[in-house]
Amino acid sequence: MLNARSERRRLEDKFFIAAFEESREAIVALDAGKKIYTVSRGAEEILGLTRQELVGRLWGDFMAGGEAQRLFGEGAPGVLRNYATALRINKQQNMPVQLTLEALIEPGQNQPLGYLIWVMPPAGPDLNLEHKILRETFLRLQRLGTLGQIAASFAHQMRSPLQIIQSSAEFALEFCSPSPKLKENLDSIAKSTERLSKMTAALLNMAKSGACRLERGSLVNVIEAALLPIEPAVKKQNIKIIKDFGPAPEILLDPYILQGALYNVLANAVEAMPSGGTLTIGLKSENQQLILNIQDTGPGIDAAILNQVGQPFLSTKETGTGLGVYIAKQIFEQHNARAAWSSEQSRGTSVIVAFPGLQP
Repeated sequence: MLNARSERRRLEDKFFIAAFEESREAIVALDAGKKIYTVSRGAEEILGLTRQELVGRLWGDFMAGGEAQRLFGEGAPGVLRNYATALRINKQQNMPVQLTLEALIEPGQNQPLGYLIWVMPPAGPDLNLEHKILRETFLRLQRLGTLGQIAASFAHQMRSPLQIIQSSAEFALEFCSPSPKLKENLDSIAKSTERLSKMTAALLNMAKSGACRLERGSLVNVIEAALLPIEPAVKKQNIKIIKDFGPAPEILLDPYILQGALYNVLANAVEAMPSGGTLTIGLKSENQQLILNIQDTGPGIDAAILNQVGQPFLSTKETGTGLGVYIAKQIFEQHNARAAWSSEQSRGTSVIVAFPGLQP
């Protein structure tokens, strides 16, 4: 048990490094005293100092007089978005930026445990060329660099355990004379781990190349493959699945990478209906696009959160990383697809993904 906990902690540390400290987004983590606890690689670049030079310094040292008080002062909101200000960066005065601040507050507590700050050069015609280039670079690296780092870390960590699970299941099938029911379960384990192994290999390829490897394929087949891992939860929670598939011509896709993205969306829908409900999966060809609609009958997403869906580290689940939907959106974008979330309280959530059709 101790070894398992140690391994889990080691894995969590690696995920944290890949998802936060190696991120090209400029993110600063502060402790309760507003001192810098750690920063991402992107923050090092924009602040012009290394992590070692930044840790322990007061965030207020980088802000003009009175700005820190307005940012953190009494009555300040727990989440503040697109706060226009200026930072003293690497001895340069008044570099214009936009800050998004989120206070980390435990339920039932009033005082924050710490803060997360996202730093972004502001949008607008007043930016000089250097700031425009910096902003464009951050946006590009946010979409490709962070995803690649997370994918590579995840794939490397998962590859060996998956191989062990798969080989153990195959050994038991061949040499242990299992009962019919156990044989069925072992066969399911072997096939599932084989699919996951292919997905991790695809993630590694994407991390190395920076892009999905698109080929002609069937979106229906990818949907069916993404549904397989959630079947036990669907049965346990008494969820009804309705498949409304119209004619679905082939599109360009990376089957294993896209399967992972669709699995995440489908799994979120199932998790939203712990006491049962209906999961409707629609697919239709329209205006030279293939439209996928995934709809649940769960409680819906709060309007205040809905417009933030897909932002990194945003999660409504206590154990969530806030990266699943973010990565899924990045994968959809690499398929040149547009994804949109809509939701209605007490009626459920709908995710529509529009994939471009092949030109005749």
